[in-house]
Amino acid sequence: MDTELSLALSNSISEKVGSVATDLLEIGLDAVLEDGVLKEIPILSTMVSLFKIGNSVKERHDVRKLAAFVAALNNGIIDEEKRDYYKKIVRDNPAKRDKELEHILIIINRYVHINKAELLAKFYLAYLDEEIDWNSFSKAAEILDRLLPGDFQELENNSWSDLNDSDVSDSLLRLISLGLVITHSKAVNVVAGTLVIPDAEIKDYELTIFGSMFLRYLSA
Repeated sequence: MDTELSLALSNSISEKVGSVATDLLEIGLDAVLEDGVLKEIPILSTMVSLFKIGNSVKERHDVRKLAAFVAALNNGIIDEEKRDYYKKIVRDNPAKRDKELEHILIIINRYVHINKAELLAKFYLAYLDEEIDWNSFSKAAEILDRLLPGDFQELENNSWSDLNDSDVSDSLLRLISLGLVITHSKAVNVVAGTLVIPDAEIKDYELTIFGSMFLRYLSA
């Protein structure tokens, strides 16, 4: 199987393939595994062949998630020079890339929502551009898996000042547990010569360094 996935992905880095993948997302589940559609997207047909994807609703949904990843990957490429650059990177070390792609397929398989596969493509492009390393990519992929729909809005708002413990939402608690947000002590102030110590139960929260990076690519 070495090099097979890498070659398939390289051949799927194409504006035409991206367009077909986008169209596939509009097709009903019953048509997802039609050979005529899959052959247009090499990474999909290769995945179906290698992993013996069948006709269950879940397996067809897995194919659609990978199609979303491929479509978003192509939509994130700004010009043909970049497209050629990504193809070269994928082909330069096929054994390494196959191992990484197997990991990506496993992660995408775990996602319930298709939009998470689309968001993962943004982080993968950042990895191919060497803006983040593989560990950061893997961490982002795992975090995407654990976030619930409302958590994304909470993260994008990122305004958490003067909160009591009772004001902290379950979404914010999840962001904290995933290392995207941290609480910090409020500053001690001097007012009219008097030391003012803030209420210990009132806290501010802010994005961690990784949280800021995560949000930046999420919003790209």
